[in-house]
Amino acid sequence: KIVEVEKTVERKPRPAPQPKPTKPEKKVKPTPKPAPRSEDDVPDFHTPGLGILKDRSAERKTVSKAEIENNISIIRETLADHHVQVADIDAVPGPTVTLYKVYPAKGVKVSAIKNLTNDVSVALKAESVMSSILKDCVGFEVANQERSSVSVKELVSSEEFQSSNAELPVAIGKKITGEFKVFDLADAPHLLVAGATKQGKSVGLNVIVASLLYSK
Repeated sequence: KIVEVEKTVERKPRPAPQPKPTKPEKKVKPTPKPAPRSEDDVPDFHTPGLGILKDRSAERKTVSKAEIENNISIIRETLADHHVQVADIDAVPGPTVTLYKVYPAKGVKVSAIKNLTNDVSVALKAESVMSSILKDCVGFEVANQERSSVSVKELVSSEEFQSSNAELPVAIGKKITGEFKVFDLADAPHLLVAGATKQGKSVGLNVIVASLLYSK
């Protein structure tokens, strides 16, 4: 006889499933109300006074009469050597360069004068001479032997800058005629500042920033 022995296995009762702990509800932070805008986005900003800028009026230098007369004589002789006659030559001195207006004699082509720019530059022994065709003459811009710096204080205190109707006025420099050059930065959204080393790029950017601080 085969005796089958059944073993009784005691099974422990399964524990009742515990309810999952509920996560506390996240508190929804109320959306902060925007602060009321004032007329000025920077209410604590005060326009800087002109007193913090250096006054360079005492350092201003003028082109001597002897220098102007000597350059006029050289320009006239150089053109004559190339058989180009002129009626008259006037000089308009500026802070860094002097504009020499060459009026051609009757029958002389304007291009005949402009084409001799390099010859005039060599004769004057100048660093650089730039020529341009003006309304009734040819202009030669010749660097002065002693140059005057145009200060930021002059620029931002000028009538051209103070009375400008530009949206973003920038006083960038001084013309040969003595007038201050102001342009609207809003009209130059793709302005490119480039050039060789120590040609004034950083100075130009600082002038733009200073102009905006004194106008806005």
